Amino acid sequence: MKYLASFTLFLLIFLHSDESHANQCTITNYSSQYVGEPIPIGSDKTGETLGTINVSFNYDCTFSDAHTIILFATWGQKSYLSSNTYASNLDGIQLVTPYSVGTSGPHTNSVKFATLNSSTSGVVSGPLFHVKKVDNVSVSGSSYFLGTSHIDHNLQYDVFRTNSSYGVNVQAQVGFADVPITRPTCTLNSNSVHQVVALPTAALSDFSGIGSTIAISEFFIKMNCGAKVSLSAYMTDANSPANVSNALTLNDSSTAAGVGIQVLANNNENPVIYGVNKWYIAGSESAEAMNYTIPFLAKYVQTEPTITPGSVNAQAVISFFYE
Repeated sequence: MKYLASFTLFLLIFLHSDESHANQCTITNYSSQYVGEPIPIGSDKTGETLGTINVSFNYDCTFSDAHTIILFATWGQKSYLSSNTYASNLDGIQLVTPYSVGTSGPHTNSVKFATLNSSTSGVVSGPLFHVKKVDNVSVSGSSYFLGTSHIDHNLQYDVFRTNSSYGVNVQAQVGFADVPITRPTCTLNSNSVHQVVALPTAALSDFSGIGSTIAISEFFIKMNCGAKVSLSAYMTDANSPANVSNALTLNDSSTAAGVGIQVLANNNENPVIYGVNKWYIAGSESAEAMNYTIPFLAKYVQTEPTITPGSVNAQAVISFFYE
């Protein structure tokens, strides 16, 4: 007879994780902001440092079997240029850090915030980057989210033990901040915004046929413009926006007929063609800041073979452009 014996085997299995080492850092209260003057569009202030991107965060690092913990930011692998300089995500702008730059391992070309050798708490606060304009800047909008040329940037810590190290992602997009953008501007003198130009009384006998002009009145528009501004203008007929002639249409309060009003702008010998192309006034990429007094002439022009005497009223809208 055969006897069968059964056995029950109990196994005690212990799993050891490398993460059981109490070598870690906690990062809190991260913030980033720009301090300085706006970035000007164009070539103005090329070669100047305009401001700083300041960062601030708290760290609390504990040690178990580590001999060093390094706090660092990892974008350097992709955005590093040379020395302490990094490419930004805005053409014409470079970022220069006052922190030391890593030269080996995972921190090669990355900013090193702190090297710790024991359990330590502290604060990192101050300029992470100096914002330097190195070339022409062209961007739309009144602000720009400025940072390095790659967005996959992380605040990390690296734990060094015997023959090993590793990094841990803590905070994404380190060192990015909204930076104001400025453009050259022009300001219209308040007395020039709405003007009433009175033309002298004219006699029918002074006209000699369609296209003849008489009775000139002068008026001026004053404005001041920043440096490197090119100024131009465009004029439309307020009573007839589709008008593309050189004579303003009379409004409904006018009792005269067969006449219109021409405007000559900026010492030009030819009258403005309403609603067509803007015309150049002054300024250029190399111009200094200027106060302009722009001359205009208004005069009657005969538009029909027969003129009916009476009052003459017309309105024009002048739009100024600066770039």
